[in-house]
Amino acid sequence: MNENLSTSQKVFQFFQFPLMLLSYFMILAGSGLLLWVVYLVVQYINHPENIQLVQFILKQVRGEELLVSGNVGEMKFSMKWSESIRTVLFLFMGIGILSILAGVMHTLIRVGLSILKVVTHYKKSENKN
Repeated sequence: MNENLSTSQKVFQFFQFPLMLLSYFMILAGSGLLLWVVYLVVQYINHPENIQLVQFILKQVRGEELLVSGNVGEMKFSMKWSESIRTVLFLFMGIGILSILAGVMHTLIRVGLSILKVVTHYKKSENKN
């Protein structure tokens, strides 16, 4: 190492390669997982019966279960879930879960790109001096 380098430059040079590896890993992992989520969404639209998450959700949908019951004056009432409403509700919950996963993967890619941008920008400014 050059004797004229400041302490921060020496620390950066020490961590530069591991930071670049970390950023590449985050970008590749995020991209791969995002492609997997896209594949799941396509399968979810075309063949939902082939997705284990959908199979699990549909197993939870039982016949008509009690939603709410009570008394109005002396009259008793009860409302039940229909199976079709429960199925639609649970499938929308599945879509929500997949969109959350896509958001996490998007963030992973953005952080990886930010780390890479900082490392390459610092390296370029170091080369100018």
